[in-house]
Amino acid sequence: MSDKLQQNPNPMQDHESCPHAGAERPVFSSLPPSAKESGAEGKANSDDIIDEVLRSTVHAEAADPAVSDSEDAASAVAVSEETDDIDTILAEVDAMRHTVGAEQGANVPQGDSPKQETGSEQATSGATVPEPPKAEAVASPKQKSGTKKKRKKKKRKRYTIAQGLRDLFPVRGDSAFDVVRKIIFLVALIAFAVCLYLITDYYVELYLNKRLHQGMQSEMSNYHNSQSSSAPIIETTPQGEVYEYLEHNYIADMYLGRNSDLVGYITIEGTPVSYPVVQRKSTDPNINTNDYYLYRAFDLSENRAGCIFMDYRCHFDEVVGNRRVVDNSTNLLVYGHNMKNESMFGSLKKYYNNYSYYSEHPIITLDSLYKTYYYKIFAIFIVDGDDLTSEYAFNCWNTFEFDDEEDFLAYVNNAKKRNMMKNEVDVTYGDQLLTLYTCNGKLENAKLIIMARLMREGEDPTDGTQFSEPNSNVLWPKAFYNYGNYSEFDPALFVPYD
Repeated sequence: MSDKLQQNPNPMQDHESCPHAGAERPVFSSLPPSAKESGAEGKANSDDIIDEVLRSTVHAEAADPAVSDSEDAASAVAVSEETDDIDTILAEVDAMRHTVGAEQGANVPQGDSPKQETGSEQATSGATVPEPPKAEAVASPKQKSGTKKKRKKKKRKRYTIAQGLRDLFPVRGDSAFDVVRKIIFLVALIAFAVCLYLITDYYVELYLNKRLHQGMQSEMSNYHNSQSSSAPIIETTPQGEVYEYLEHNYIADMYLGRNSDLVGYITIEGTPVSYPVVQRKSTDPNINTNDYYLYRAFDLSENRAGCIFMDYRCHFDEVVGNRRVVDNSTNLLVYGHNMKNESMFGSLKKYYNNYSYYSEHPIITLDSLYKTYYYKIFAIFIVDGDDLTSEYAFNCWNTFEFDDEEDFLAYVNNAKKRNMMKNEVDVTYGDQLLTLYTCNGKLENAKLIIMARLMREGEDPTDGTQFSEPNSNVLWPKAFYNYGNYSEFDPALFVPYD
């Protein structure tokens, strides 16, 4: 029987080291002293004790469970005694484990130990020794920490652009609040996009128009610099004379090929005003074509700044076969937009915001395709474009010819009554007039008018312009008196042209 108990089923275990070799029964006379002496090594020694108990149990298991009938009663008694000894050893091991656990404190991991069958249960189960449950090896804390399962990182759901765009729109399952919120957001987004487009388009058009005219202005400047700096030549040739021979000048040579509607070029020296002048005419003189260049640039592209254009009813150096076929209009009317960046006629507002501006820039140069004309400014005023009938009205943009001297003087005196500055420029019957017409922000449909007359032969360009000053007796538009603090016009203080 002792030989059977000494059998070792583990081929990795050295039989010579087994403490039961050569003994009649397994004896556990002592435990490793390090388990009692050192608390730091208690965990490893307790593992050795468990292994020793397991080896003893395995030796006991190695015995043949079926005792042959030939074995004597003494052998059966010996098996029973050995079983009692195993119970004693297991109890001793359990007590030692608790001792080591107390010394280790919280460092010893707690776990469920496998339940062992007691010796009394083996004795009552029959003559044969029952198979004990397999013991599980107790893993050290280091081993347990090494065997912990690594947490799997949750894969973040990729949020695509398409998904983000879909979330902007109401979908099934959205609450009423979310639906309203998304609709409001979409409406605001559309409004923002439209505003952004309009603003961008506006400034892009301004830039393109400015770049177009900057090139033309540079060409004009180069041409004038190449000419002599002598005093301007005042054209005095009578109109309608058959012997007057006219041919194209440099304006026609440079720009007529780009736009056949070109009739001239306007310049106010020292200001941003330097632009070609066009005129759109129809075969039917009764058709109003003034709006053609209202939002078209000189190159015919659509542009909010439009072009500087002459009223379609005016006649300005209309020549056939190098002969003028009709006299020029007594009053030439030229239109231009009041742009905020001071392009086109946007800089004309400086004439009433800064009265010294007039004395610095009193002359307007208007080139036709054949000749050059110089005009001296004598009136700067504002009219209401919607008022055509009241005593404050002045329908100055529909007058191009005058029946007689009285008609002419009535017209220029109406301009003088509204003049926002005083000057000593005289105007007499027979003078050719030039009227610049642009919008003004003081009223919804207010118009700023700059009126000038043709310079006379031998006249000093600055004569009558040096002593300009604000006019305190002005006939303002009727709306100004309704909405502003303006003094009434006093006819007794007015000095008319005669």
